[in-house]
Order: sequence, then C-alpha cells, then structure tokens
Amino acid sequence: MKDSVIGIIGGGIGGLTTALALDQAGFNYQVFERAPAIAPVGAGIWLAPNALQVLESLRVLSEIEQAGHSIDRITVGRADLSAISDHDQGFIKDHFGYSSIAIHRAKLLDILYSQIPAERISLGKSIDSFEEDASGKIYP
Repeated sequence: MKDSVIGIIGGGIGGLTTALALDQAGFNYQVFERAPAIAPVGAGIWLAPNALQVLESLRVLSEIEQAGHSIDRITVGRADLSAISDHDQGFIKDHFGYSSIAIHRAKLLDILYSQIPAERISLGKSIDSFEEDASGKIYP
C-alpha cells in the first residue's frame, strides 16, 4: 500500500491532518484542494482535548498552544448573561495536560500547511467524479 498514491480530497483541517499523519507514517499521498490559493478563511474554533491528543501525536501541539488560547473556564449563559452552567476546566487540564484551545481556523491551517511538503499539495484541483475498476482501483 505504501507504493500507491493516496488521494486526499480537500485541504481543510481534516485533509491536512490526514496528510500529516500519512507523511509521518511514510505513505505516498497527494492533497487536492479546489481553492486556487491558500488564503486566510474562517473564524475561531475550539480544539477539545481529544483533538489535541491527535495533534500532539503529530508533533504540532506546541505550535498550536503558542498560537491559540487555553480555555480554562466554560460558562454557558442565557440572553440576560445569567449562567446556565459554569465549569472550571482544571480537572481536564490535570487529566490530559491541557484543556481546550481556542484558535483562529486560518492560523491552525497555516500550522498544518507548514508541516506538509509543498509538492504534496495541488491547489486549484477538484474531483467531480471517480470510477472504480474491477480490481478496486479508483480513477478520477
């Protein structure tokens, strides 16, 4: 399987995380992103500890921690700003070593893109359809 080229459709968070995992495992892959250029897009997101565990295993957690902001308390409120729930995240930090991190989506994408060789990313490419032959090979 490592001789085959694995196609990743989409250069968003999921596609780039997959590419980084495949790269570190020594697989041959290519990311196809329909956008013609890498440009800042999106808004802020939260990365929960389970996502951070994946990013830690891919050796990008320290960059994400530096670019983002740790969420130490989560309060859900009503329109009048009275609390519905209020949770200190210290127990999560004690268990995982970190709590959720708020980061701008564009900054997260920049961090992931910076870890992937440029020749592995094809911009301005989309796949509209594919076919599978009798042996199971897929062709765009």
